Amino acid sequence: MTSARDAGNGRGAIGRLGRVGYAAERLELPPVSSSVARARRFCRAVLADWGASDLEETVSLLVSELVTNVVLHARTPCEVLVSPSDILRVEVLDRDPRPPVRKDHDPEAASGRGLLLIAGLSSRHGADQDEAGKRVWFEVEWPAGWNGGATSGNHRG
Repeated sequence: MTSARDAGNGRGAIGRLGRVGYAAERLELPPVSSSVARARRFCRAVLADWGASDLEETVSLLVSELVTNVVLHARTPCEVLVSPSDILRVEVLDRDPRPPVRKDHDPEAASGRGLLLIAGLSSRHGADQDEAGKRVWFEVEWPAGWNGGATSGNHRG
């Protein structure tokens, strides 16, 4: 279900509500390099809407790594889900059933550290597979004192 405000840009709220009263948000992306920047902007906008701007840098970096992996390795369309609950969960779903593989790279290599970054900067992370593909995810703690960003009720309009 896409809200009128978000129609046409691939962004929309999905049905389940998190503990804080916000619906999870999703973004569908094609397997092209510009999708990485779109995923970052999407996560930044969602977190700003939710009053959790303190998480923007970390979440943007980690979602960039996951979407880059889809573009380079899965080469399928993907979906980014950002879900509020007791912890923030970000998932990237693609249609490739192969699990992500953490590789040992030469320290001088220009790539290959994405899953290490996710392991180091997230509270938890993992990957789940099914017949449709896989879901690679990470979770991060809300900022200290975060109250859902609401000062006078839900402002998701």
